[in-house]
Amino acid sequence: MTPDIRIQLRERRRALKLSQRELAQRCNLHQPQIARLENGGEVQLSTLESAASALGLKLGLVPSAEALESPSEPEAHDLLASTEHSWQREWPSSRPNVFILAARILRAAQFIRQGLDEVAQRHDLHGGELVVLGALRRKGAPYESTPKQLRDEFWITLPGMTKRLERLESLGLVERRAASPGRGSIIRLSATGHALLDEHVAGDMSLEYQVINAQPEAMRSLLSHALGDLLEQMEQRRSWEATK
Repeated sequence: MTPDIRIQLRERRRALKLSQRELAQRCNLHQPQIARLENGGEVQLSTLESAASALGLKLGLVPSAEALESPSEPEAHDLLASTEHSWQREWPSSRPNVFILAARILRAAQFIRQGLDEVAQRHDLHGGELVVLGALRRKGAPYESTPKQLRDEFWITLPGMTKRLERLESLGLVERRAASPGRGSIIRLSATGHALLDEHVAGDMSLEYQVINAQPEAMRSLLSHALGDLLEQMEQRRSWEATK
């Protein structure tokens, strides 16, 4: 276990004002096991997972500093690879790796959007309409939300969301009911919309989905956590800028 993990566990425990004994009680362990964790002794992975979970932490895989700096790291061979080399050669002071990373995220997003649109078109929908159905489906029974909540989830204008909902309603894929007086309406996934997603769309995945699904679980987890952290920082920065 690396020193970083030991330090994070100890600092998190202290921030929560827990003694080693109290933490041990939370995760059905014994105080000596917690002490061994924080002192770098050998412990089972299940012990580490239990302690981390009790502290509100989640274990994940991240590349080591050595791996990130290793010259033997395999090079990417996408269409942006040549751009990275020329940018590094001609304008190194601009930190090209930052721009290339952003460009790769954008290009991947474009492919994913294209794949989503293709799946949606096979079911006589637009991509934006399909993601609204998916958002309602994953909320669980009774599969409903308000137009404003859906708008905020997808960062689009209310008129734009209204247009999507009106078309979905005309197709019988969602239903609208009045909320309490003065509180607008509630949008619910209809039985037809539910069946469309579960019986047809669920088995009709895009090429991009298949590529992502083919990656090792550890790689998917690493990418998901890294992009999640990056997105969280961007969202916080945008929210902060909006309040200035």
